[in-house]
Amino acid sequence: MDARSGFRTTSILAVPVRHKDKLLGVLEILNKRGGRPFNNQDQALAEIIASQAAVVVENAQLYAQSLKSERMSAIGQTIAGLSHDIKNILAGLQGGVELVDQSLVDEDVDTLQTGWRMVKKNIGKVSDLVLDMLNYARERGPSLRPTNINQVLTEAAGLYAEKLADQKAACRLALDDRIGTALLDPAGMERAILNLLNNALDALPAEGGLITLASRRSGRKLDIDIGDNGCGIPADKISEIFNMFFTTKGSHGTGLGLAVVDKIIREHKGRIRIKSRVGAGTTFTLTLPYREPDDEAEKRG
Repeated sequence: MDARSGFRTTSILAVPVRHKDKLLGVLEILNKRGGRPFNNQDQALAEIIASQAAVVVENAQLYAQSLKSERMSAIGQTIAGLSHDIKNILAGLQGGVELVDQSLVDEDVDTLQTGWRMVKKNIGKVSDLVLDMLNYARERGPSLRPTNINQVLTEAAGLYAEKLADQKAACRLALDDRIGTALLDPAGMERAILNLLNNALDALPAEGGLITLASRRSGRKLDIDIGDNGCGIPADKISEIFNMFFTTKGSHGTGLGLAVVDKIIREHKGRIRIKSRVGAGTTFTLTLPYREPDDEAEKRG
């Protein structure tokens, strides 16, 4: 009798839980009903149950090992990808710092300006990398607020005005005035648009570059276009561009930007379409549910 519970054991049947000669445990059955002793038939039934339990336990252990292996592999890939990106950024910073140092010795203003531009450019890359990492890693739904997407597009174009001027490129806005205010995550949409705008800028030709930002409302849907007349994306690469750390820009890309865009649009219950032709350019179309602020008020009411 158990001293604490007062449970009395009058009979016990124990069979091994074994899978492929590997002992996983023991199945114990206590006190047969009616007070009778266990017999050979009871033992045979217990062995069948133990055999099935062994398969379940083994499969669970294999799944846990596989999951751990996949996680470790993903962590390794992430560290390798980030290390590569950070190394490239540091190399750019180092090059800029060396130019600045040399210009101070030579009192060369032109070299000083060139070096300082390199430093600022790579500081911007650090900022973008950190923001993309945070956006990609954070599991959350969009923080929907009344948002004027035309204003977000206009401000995004303004942020890239200097870079466009440096590349002797232009940005054209084609905004639908009917859109007004919609329920969106303003920070998320700004990040997605800036990432696509940055990609478009990198793809532009040396001369005559043009980026187009457009918005359209069609019933309960909102379309946002970010297009360029750049190098385009090969057809066999389009299915891969939203994969984490995949980039067609070599050392100039982190491979995080489009993965973040995809995540943000999925969080909005939207979708992304791509139209691209090598040598002619690319257009990303973001299609989102159009929800007015009154829709949310009615839902709460």
